[in-house]
Amino acid sequence: MTLILSFFAVFVLAAAVPAAGQEGFLNIDCGLEAKHGGYKDPQTGLHFVSDEPYIDGAGEIRRVSPEEARRRPRYMRTLRAFPSGVHNCYMLPTVAGEKYLFRVEFVYGNYDGRNSSSVQFDLYFGVNLWDTVNRAVRQEDEAVFVAPASWLPVCLANTNVTTPFVSYMQLIRLPREVYPIINGPGQSMSRYIRDSMRPVATGITRTPHQYRLTRDRKIKEYPLLETGSLPCALSSLETDSVSSSVSISCLLAAVRCKETSKPTYPDDIYDRFWWPMDLESTWANLSTTLTIRQEPIFKVPETVLQAAITLVGNQTNLTLTYWDDDTDKRQYVVFLHFADFQNTQIRKFNAYINDLLLRPTDMQSLFSPPYGADACVFTSDWYRADDDLYRITLVGSDQSVLPPMLNAFEIYRSMLHDNPMTFPQDLDAIMAIKLQYGIKKNWMGDPCFPTETAWHGVKCRNSAGNSSRIISLDLSFSNLQGSISSNFTLLTALKYLNLTGNQLNGPVPDSLCKRNAGSFIFRYDHDRNICNATVTSPSSSRKRTTVLAISLVAPVLALAIFVLSYMVWKSRRKANISTRHFNREPRLKKGQQSNKYNENHLQTTETVQFTYKELEKFTDKFQRLIGKGGFGPVYYGCLEDGTEVAVKIRSESASRGLDQFLAEVQSLTKVHHRNLVSLVGHCWEKNHLALFQYKGESAIGGTLSWAIRMRILLEAAQGLNYLHRGCSLPIIHRDVKTNNILLGRTLHAKIADLGLSKTFLTDTQSHMTTTAGGTIGYIDPKPMMAAVVAQLKECLALEEARADRLVTTVQDRHVRAIPVADSVASVSTFDLSGR
Repeated sequence: MTLILSFFAVFVLAAAVPAAGQEGFLNIDCGLEAKHGGYKDPQTGLHFVSDEPYIDGAGEIRRVSPEEARRRPRYMRTLRAFPSGVHNCYMLPTVAGEKYLFRVEFVYGNYDGRNSSSVQFDLYFGVNLWDTVNRAVRQEDEAVFVAPASWLPVCLANTNVTTPFVSYMQLIRLPREVYPIINGPGQSMSRYIRDSMRPVATGITRTPHQYRLTRDRKIKEYPLLETGSLPCALSSLETDSVSSSVSISCLLAAVRCKETSKPTYPDDIYDRFWWPMDLESTWANLSTTLTIRQEPIFKVPETVLQAAITLVGNQTNLTLTYWDDDTDKRQYVVFLHFADFQNTQIRKFNAYINDLLLRPTDMQSLFSPPYGADACVFTSDWYRADDDLYRITLVGSDQSVLPPMLNAFEIYRSMLHDNPMTFPQDLDAIMAIKLQYGIKKNWMGDPCFPTETAWHGVKCRNSAGNSSRIISLDLSFSNLQGSISSNFTLLTALKYLNLTGNQLNGPVPDSLCKRNAGSFIFRYDHDRNICNATVTSPSSSRKRTTVLAISLVAPVLALAIFVLSYMVWKSRRKANISTRHFNREPRLKKGQQSNKYNENHLQTTETVQFTYKELEKFTDKFQRLIGKGGFGPVYYGCLEDGTEVAVKIRSESASRGLDQFLAEVQSLTKVHHRNLVSLVGHCWEKNHLALFQYKGESAIGGTLSWAIRMRILLEAAQGLNYLHRGCSLPIIHRDVKTNNILLGRTLHAKIADLGLSKTFLTDTQSHMTTTAGGTIGYIDPKPMMAAVVAQLKECLALEEARADRLVTTVQDRHVRAIPVADSVASVSTFDLSGR
C-alpha cells in the first residue's frame, strides 16, 4: 500500500508538472501564476512551474522592484509573501525512501517598496526548525535528505518581525550512493559550505561589501574590484547576501556571474552551487585544461576539478578553514574532492578535521590524489569537537615531493529532529484523503505538529520513534462528496471517524470497521456507530454466486408481493377504518392489557434485550443520576464497547403510564433519523423496564453564537419534519420543549421523549384532538382551544335544550322553576382541568 501511495504522489507531481523536461527535478517559481504555465530558464535549461498546486492558495503573489528585476533571472523576479497566518506550508511530493537535494532561496528585492535593511522569519523543514531567514538581500538554504513519506512539508513561520516570503524552490532526486552518511528515511543534513578552488577570473568574484573571518579571528574587508575584471556583463550579475556575522557563512557572500557557456546545470547534473574560496597569501592556484574523469558517485563538475590550490614555498601543512559552533546538538561531516593534474612528482599527505584522520575506506597508508581522475575523502560518521572549534588541515608527508593540494570541499551539518512528526503512513493516507475530496480548511504542513497549527478535525497521540499517530478524524459537515474512500482504512491507529453531514454514497469499506476488533467508532448519516450494523465479513466465491442469484430473483418476487398486498389492503381499507373514527385517537386502555402482553409486545420490537444484571453493570449499580422525567429517573451508563447511553427507568409512581412508555419504544423502533434519539435496547425483567438511548453530552462554554443557535433550531425542525412527513404513518410529537431537544458532543440537535407521540392511521386523519397532552407551558394552544370550544358547545347545547323545555312549560301555563343544583351541574360539565 505504501508503494501505491508513492505512485499516487508521483502521479500528482506529473499532473502538476506535465513538461518538467528533466527527470528527477521539480523547479518551483514561487509567485508564478499557474494560468501562465511553466517556462524554460534560458541560462540553465531547467523547466520552472508555478507553486500554486503546492500551497493551497495561501499567500500573495508579489514582484521585486523594476531595478532588481533587471538583474535577476526570471525565477527570482516574483515571490510569494505570507502577511496572514502564523504557519504557512508547502507540501512537496516525494517518493518514500528516495534521496533528495532540496534548495530554497529568498530574494527580498524591495518587493514591498519599503527598502528594508533586514528581514526575519523562521524556516521549518518538516516539523523542525531549520534556519532563520535574516539576510535582506538574498539567502539560500540547501539540504540533503531521505524522504520518510510521500510528502515533504516546508513551512515559513512568522516571528512578528517581518512578513515571510520565498522566491523559488528546487527538489532534485539524488542516487542513493551519493552522500552515504544519509542512508535512512527521515535522515537529513544541511549544507554549511560548498567551495571550489577556481580563481576569480573564471566568472565568480566579490563585492567591496563582503567580509570573511581571517585566521587571526579578525574581520577583513575586501578591496573594490574594477568592473573590467569581471568576465561577463553587469546586467547578468546576481548580488548575494551580505553577512557580517562571525561564521563560515561570511565566505558565501559573493557576486555570481552565470556564464551562458558554462551554466551550473547541466555541468553539475545535480545543479549544486560551487562557490569560490578566497586565496590566502600562502596558497597558489593551479589550473588545467586536461580532461578530468568524474568520480561515479559524487560527480563533481569537470570545471571545478580543473582548478586547485596548493602551498607556495617549502610549506607542508595546508590549513583550509576553521569555524566555531557552540550549539549543543550540531554535528558535522566533511567531503574533500581531489584530482591531481601534476604527474611529475610524488604527492602524498593526510587529511584531518581537528585530530580525526580522514581517509577512503580502502586506504591503509597516506593519501595520494589520482592523476586525471576525481577522488573523495570524507568522514565516515558525524563528528563534534569537544571545544566547539573546527579546522580542516592537509598535512604533507616526508615521502612526498609535492605539497598537498585540494580542488573542492563540502561541509554539512546535522539537522535537528527534536519534534515528533506524523507517522509516514498516516501522513500519506490523510494527504490522499485531502486530495480525493479537495479538503482545504487549514490542512497544510504536518497534521499533528505543532499542536497550535494541527489540522482541524485531526487528533493525534505520540508514539514510539518520535512520531505521532492519527487517532481521531472528524470530517462532519465538510461537504464531502462521492464514495467513502478506502484511504480511511490506511489510518491504522484511528479510533474515531465522523463523516456525518456529508453527501457520501456507496458501500462502507469492509476493513474500515473490522481491523480494530470492535474498538473503532464510525459515525455516518445517523450520527451513531454503525460498524456492527453495516459491515459484513468478506464472503467466499460460492456465497457471492448465491447472493447474485438472489439479487436477480428477489426484486421480481418483492414486486409481486407488493402489488398483491396493495390490492388486499385497498379492498379492506374501508372495512377496517371508518371515517367516523378519523378524529378519534387509538390508545391503549389501562386494565385491558396484561403484563404478559406487554412483555411479548416488547420482545417483537427490533431492539436488543438486556438483562437486569447487565443494566446494573452498565450503570455501575445506578450510581450517576443525570435527570428525571415523566417516566422516572434517568441514569448514565456505558456499554462494553464504550458507547455512552442514557438509561431510563420506569417508576411505578411515574406521572406517565405504561402505554406511553410502550409508545416511545414503538416510535423509536420505527423512526431513524440523525436528528432523533436512537433506541439501543430495552429490559423487562423483575418488573424493571428500561429504555436505552444515546446520551447527549456537550460542553458549552460561554454563550452560543447565533449561527449555532440557528443550526440547532434547523436540526430540531428537520427532526419534526421527518416525523410529520418522512414516516409512512405520520407521527405528532405533542411534547416539544427545550428539555426534549438534546445536544451531542458537536452541539448537533436530537429530539427525544416520544412517549406522548401520536401515530395516525391515514394521511387524511386530522391532527386535532380533545385529549390534552404535553407539558404545561409548552402545549400548542390551538388543540387546547379546540377542546375548550368543543366542551363549551356541548354545555350551550344542553342549556338550549333546557330553555326549550322551559318555553314549552310556559306555553302550557304550567310554570316550573329550574333548581339551582341543576344549573350548577350543567355548568360543571365544562371541564377546566385541562386548561
